[in-house]
Amino acid sequence: SLRLSRSISRPFRDLVHGYGGCPLPRTSFVTGCVSRIERFPLRLAIRYRTAGASQWSHGTTENISAQGVLVRGGAVPAVRDPLDFRFEVSVGANRSEVACRGAVVRTVDGDPEQAFAATIDAFTFVRILD
Repeated sequence: SLRLSRSISRPFRDLVHGYGGCPLPRTSFVTGCVSRIERFPLRLAIRYRTAGASQWSHGTTENISAQGVLVRGGAVPAVRDPLDFRFEVSVGANRSEVACRGAVVRTVDGDPEQAFAATIDAFTFVRILD
């Protein structure tokens, strides 16, 4: 059984949040406006499936933030479907697979490929041994 954790290791924090970035939206005391969480245009191979399913679908991330991911290609799950998804990250010579759990929050019609956005509610690292 895969145990997922909300703790953020430094390499993943640096990758997703940027060096010195803040993972939470901030409210300006001057204007009262809430800033949007930064999205990073990372194109990574991703595999995903509805929670409990045995078949994986494949796609490509379009962007990733501290709270979610936008995925293009492959089968598009329904809004509110719980998801398991995995993608690989490299920091220096170290490679890890990030195993995540989340849910689909919206779908995007596109030409030629559809896309969907999903939350990242929990994640853990699975070390890849070469």
